[in-house]
Amino acid sequence: MIHDNVLIAHELVHYLHNSKNGPNKGCVVKLDMNKAYDQVEWRFLEKVLLKFGFGSNWVTKIMNCVRTVRYRVKCNMNLSNIINPERGLRQGDPLSPYLFLFCMEVLSRMLINAQEKASRNGPRINHLFFADDALLFVRNNRSEVEACKQILETFEKIPGQSINLDKSMICLNPNTPISQRTTMNAMLKMKVVDNLDGYLGLPIPIGKKKYNAFKSILNRTANRINSWSKRLLSNGGKEIFIKSILQSIPTYAFSVFLAPKGVLEEIQSMISRVWWSGGENKRGWNMMAQDRICLPKSMGALVLGIFIFFNVALLGRQVCRLYHCKDTLCFKVLSAKYFPDGDIFHSKKIDRPSFTWQSITKASSILSEGFGWNVGNGRNIDIWNDNWGFEGLSGSSILLDRNLVQEKTVSDLRNENKDGWKDNRVLEIYGENMGDRICKIPIIHDSYEDQCTWFHNPNGVFSSKSTYSWLILKQVGFGPHRIFWRIIWKLKTLPKIRIFGWRMGHDILPTYEKIASIRSDFNSTCPRCGKDKETLIHAMKDCPKAKAVLEYGGFNNSLLNAKFTHCVDWIEEVCRVLDKKAVADFITVLWNIWNNRNNKIFGGTEDDAKVTWEKASVLSHDFWIDKG
Repeated sequence: MIHDNVLIAHELVHYLHNSKNGPNKGCVVKLDMNKAYDQVEWRFLEKVLLKFGFGSNWVTKIMNCVRTVRYRVKCNMNLSNIINPERGLRQGDPLSPYLFLFCMEVLSRMLINAQEKASRNGPRINHLFFADDALLFVRNNRSEVEACKQILETFEKIPGQSINLDKSMICLNPNTPISQRTTMNAMLKMKVVDNLDGYLGLPIPIGKKKYNAFKSILNRTANRINSWSKRLLSNGGKEIFIKSILQSIPTYAFSVFLAPKGVLEEIQSMISRVWWSGGENKRGWNMMAQDRICLPKSMGALVLGIFIFFNVALLGRQVCRLYHCKDTLCFKVLSAKYFPDGDIFHSKKIDRPSFTWQSITKASSILSEGFGWNVGNGRNIDIWNDNWGFEGLSGSSILLDRNLVQEKTVSDLRNENKDGWKDNRVLEIYGENMGDRICKIPIIHDSYEDQCTWFHNPNGVFSSKSTYSWLILKQVGFGPHRIFWRIIWKLKTLPKIRIFGWRMGHDILPTYEKIASIRSDFNSTCPRCGKDKETLIHAMKDCPKAKAVLEYGGFNNSLLNAKFTHCVDWIEEVCRVLDKKAVADFITVLWNIWNNRNNKIFGGTEDDAKVTWEKASVLSHDFWIDKG
């Protein structure tokens, strides 16, 4: 995985920069391949595929795909003669990335072979490759650097690759003497730097001024917003723009780093301004607190993202991989330094850890209670240190003094036949409430191994989505009107109508009563009937103009005549009676009632009840036809 490469690279560069003996430890060589795909020799590629053991017929077919490409160049509206290339892989061809990996594997084998031979000039080095992004780790002595140089020169000759020395660089510890820097520069013909210019699209290393490392994300977000600010987007369009474009910008970086609070708040602020904006260079009316708009949809929000929880949920992927996948190189590198016993949730304290590890360990401390074990035979589950069975069951649940509990694993809590629990002993250790729940955990056959699980997803598999919802729920708990919110976001209707339903649920439509609450000189009387204050429930239900539309459509009289203080209470009662399609049609009718009201205020014209109802019917009908 690309994240593994980033984590390992950060750890090694951090070691290089922070080691007390850093100048003598080694250096990092970042290679830049000059037109990597275009330089691949076809004969070399064919020999490599055969050497890897692929069948000759299969290799012939693959090479035919590579060799049969033809090009023509369009210049001044005229096409050139056909160009027949003799080398190179096509950019954009689905096969090209995989074929190029075989070429880079040759360099990888050359480096590993030189290390394993342990010859006098063989470099004790390692490397990280991701496509044509390459980092080499070389010790700071002349013989190893010379051996590295010879390997690179050989690699350039065999597959036809060319290393761009102007863009390649050697990263040394800042305390490295000038004489040593000059020697490295002379031998490898590359510029010597204290910090790399990035790796796989992320800054490396992250120094003390962490805010500066994330400036590129802030700039990219601001540029995207500016490029879209002149376009008039509906609320539904804004939601898609925010979720599909703006929230995706920091996703990659947030999967590896825990961003500083200032960065998270600035992104949050930029997205909030987009949502409430009134158009180009126009300030909108922020009608709802930021913390409410960022709740999960099931709790009545748009999921525009509380970015600290969003960040932790994405980092949880790395926590999950280190918890489950213990055969990866990333696990071996990090565990050797930070958690030698293999348990990421019980890491040891290290002076000056890398920023990536600080990020992961903060996320793991937040998420630790969500990971646990599904009980199999119980032999691998430590009752003192592990979460197991269900959320909240851990060593802290034990009521007896530690000296009085001889049991160490869950298996010790089973009876002699291993087909049931030691009920009395379980109740004695955990108390009546927790003990009863434990005794209800089904006993699986003793041959089944214990399984790691994520408690906050029904299938037990970790996901960022379930993690985000759980983190929000921990902070705010369940809100009211859960039936309404569960239904409104699943309605099969236009996005702008779903957003309209969301605004009704929170009573944030600009009725006259709402405007009068912030402008004391404003008249809150309904502009259509002129009788009562125009609250939201009045505008949608109690106003004679709105009631006429609902009566024309044969709306339930008991719900129409019942008294409600808040519009969301009324709509939730309707949701209890109607099926999902009928609810979607109902919200569409309300949307047309609101539009008709706006036409009256801003245009001076208003449709009668029949026309308003028919417009809603046509809109719903066209939507279902479009969806097939």
